Amino acid sequence: MRCLVVDDDREFSYKLSIYIDNFLKGIFKSYQVAEINEKFDDFSQYQDIDLLFIDIDFNIIKRLQRNNVNYPIIYVSSRQELVFSSLTTQPFYFVRKQNLEDDLKELFKLLNIYYKKTIKMITFDYYGRKTSIF
Repeated sequence: MRCLVVDDDREFSYKLSIYIDNFLKGIFKSYQVAEINEKFDDFSQYQDIDLLFIDIDFNIIKRLQRNNVNYPIIYVSSRQELVFSSLTTQPFYFVRKQNLEDDLKELFKLLNIYYKKTIKMITFDYYGRKTSIF
């Protein structure tokens, strides 16, 4: 499992990566969270990923979608007015930076359901220790 966080704000990317890391370690044994804070149009960076968190850039998303990406794309933005226009690219979710913790709680619930349905994964929770079988 490889997750990518794309945002020009390094401090925010780091903060978001910590939330994502805490979520993913509850589901996957092996995962990686990487950050991109510059050179966003280098499309080699978007290869071999399973989850994308991106500050809205419709040009990048449309180009990725032309290449038939098959991973969830989550928009993360402080520009709440873009929620409705973002629907044209069919994101998995829209996280508002001003409402980060509440939006991430909802998102992580949805992602948990998504992964259980799409990956055919069974997770055992035994005294706080989680084991997943694909």
